[in-house]
Amino acid sequence: MQSTLEQRNIDIVRNFCADWSKCSNQALLPYFTEDAVYHNMPWAPLKGHQAIGDFLAPFWSMLDSITFDVLNIAANGAVIFTERVDYFRFKNGGKLDLPVNGVFELNAEGKITQWREYWDLADWIKQGGPAG
Repeated sequence: MQSTLEQRNIDIVRNFCADWSKCSNQALLPYFTEDAVYHNMPWAPLKGHQAIGDFLAPFWSMLDSITFDVLNIAANGAVIFTERVDYFRFKNGGKLDLPVNGVFELNAEGKITQWREYWDLADWIKQGGPAG
């Protein structure tokens, strides 16, 4: 049985995943604490709004759309685990369907303090994704 806090955290992460379809830093950065850490494995971790925003911004001009399909989601207190397929559709006609496991840690205010993404870089590159 999930606690009220766990259900709130699941709802926040579901909303965050849905808001990727807006393709904008303005839609996504408010979910994070100012000093949040985003570790998009296998790349180096990013800390804070500026670093996270600088990493995300170049994608918006390349994308027609992005959809996070949450297949499974679970909570253990402040930690939320997602199993997803992320669908990238690029303006150049390319498409990329990437299986991802994401782990989120939320604070008492419901902001993301840590976000770790696990996926296969070889699969990303094979499908045409930028190498870094």
